[in-house]
Amino acid sequence: MFFATYLLGLITMYFMFLYMWNRRRLYKSSMDLPGPIALPFIGNGYYFLNGMENVFFTITTLYKAWRAIGTKIARIWLGPDLVVIPLEVDYCTQVLTNQLQKSKQYQVFDSLISEGFLFTQNIPEWRNMRKVISSNFHFSIVKSYIKIFYDEVNILINKVEKFADSGEPFQFEPLVVLATFNMVMRSTLGIDPKAQEGNKNIVLQATDRAMELGQLRMYWFFLKNEMIYKISGFKAEQTKITEILRDYTHTTIREIRQRIKEEKIQSQLNGDHEDDEKKVKSFAEIMLEDENHIEDEVLAKQIMSIIIAGQDTTKSENTAILLMLSIHQDVQDKVVEEMLSVFGPDGVTACPTYEQLQELKYLDKVIKETLRLFPAVPIVGRNIDKDELVGGHILAPDSTAAVMIYNIHRDPTYYTNPEVFDPERFSPEEILKRPVGAYIPFSYGPRDCVGKKYAMLQMKTIVSSVVSKYRVLPTPECNKMQDIRMEVRSTLKLLETCTIRLRRRSEWEQERKIK
Repeated sequence: MFFATYLLGLITMYFMFLYMWNRRRLYKSSMDLPGPIALPFIGNGYYFLNGMENVFFTITTLYKAWRAIGTKIARIWLGPDLVVIPLEVDYCTQVLTNQLQKSKQYQVFDSLISEGFLFTQNIPEWRNMRKVISSNFHFSIVKSYIKIFYDEVNILINKVEKFADSGEPFQFEPLVVLATFNMVMRSTLGIDPKAQEGNKNIVLQATDRAMELGQLRMYWFFLKNEMIYKISGFKAEQTKITEILRDYTHTTIREIRQRIKEEKIQSQLNGDHEDDEKKVKSFAEIMLEDENHIEDEVLAKQIMSIIIAGQDTTKSENTAILLMLSIHQDVQDKVVEEMLSVFGPDGVTACPTYEQLQELKYLDKVIKETLRLFPAVPIVGRNIDKDELVGGHILAPDSTAAVMIYNIHRDPTYYTNPEVFDPERFSPEEILKRPVGAYIPFSYGPRDCVGKKYAMLQMKTIVSSVVSKYRVLPTPECNKMQDIRMEVRSTLKLLETCTIRLRRRSEWEQERKIK
């Protein structure tokens, strides 16, 4: 018995030694980097066990403390994973330019999501898909989606009319999320799920839950262990969600193929090729019409990436913009003044053109300043796959570099009074005063956001349409910047206390004249 115990101890020690020996470069890399004390096995994981809002507070506190003592690069341990945090913008842009593998932390998402171009670690595959997808997000194509944006925001405007009548505070995000989901589904698949009309869509529910499960595994490091994940019941739920999403996307792709085939036949019979060219085509239709054949499974993964990227990010941004307008009434006055000068005294009464949206220069500043304060993706990670010399420190392979976009955007090194909302930071002369990497709401480098043009046009259409009809007003629970509460997951989430009120613009202006 003693011998067996002794032997087991030796074997355990051997494998522990082997494990640590294979990771010796990670340990060496971390030794000269400042960071909090790491405990065996859990590292600094104890910081992230008290809820997602606490994670956000902890990260911000650490960043400010490091910057206060002049630290330029730091580290934390998430369980066994070394996470290096570059604090200088030059270091951040270097990492985002040279290291193309997304952080292995993203591999916690189910395979249909993690293997799409958004998160994949397969660089050759990503390069090929990036070229194809970028060509399908060309301005000439994205401009055609403005009609979809306008149709959906009109439905949204009618839905919130009851709040303008009652004057009661409400959360905008649960409503705009249905509108943006419809926009993404129509522009990606050419399918109208009618989510704003009360239809419970299985894809919306499944993608939301898939992201929640992935985010849990990302921060609760013990769930990365497959056995624990399975015992928790989350593994079975993830498998079911993957099956739902895979079945839906493959069925939809087959239907689109059949529809394209039938439309071609009909077009040839009727000779209406000109009408066919004018039709707004979805991303999937454009991809499937391409002569270079793409396998259904590959296309399904890219479609899910686009749906999640387009849906999960813009819902918070549209909400944040209206929050900023509600708190800063003087800014809203300027937005309205500009809008009336572009669209006329009644504001947006018809689908805006691309040229009209481009004329909204001040609204553009407002959106950019909102993205500075509330970037949709507050942290981006890169897996270090080769030695990278950053600020005199060698980042070892198999470590992760985390670029803290949220904190960079609020760093007084780059922004005077960084907590203050000031759209004039994005006047041409002010932009020139900052290094490029000080403002990266769509990330930076070869793997930046492919849909940034889509997002900007969508936000401009939504905001200009809403403020044409309504005056956005603050609420007692959210009437100053300090009232805004949020938590960080893979994306930024505004909490339930972030509410607004609405008044019909015509009524509000009439009352203001009387006063």
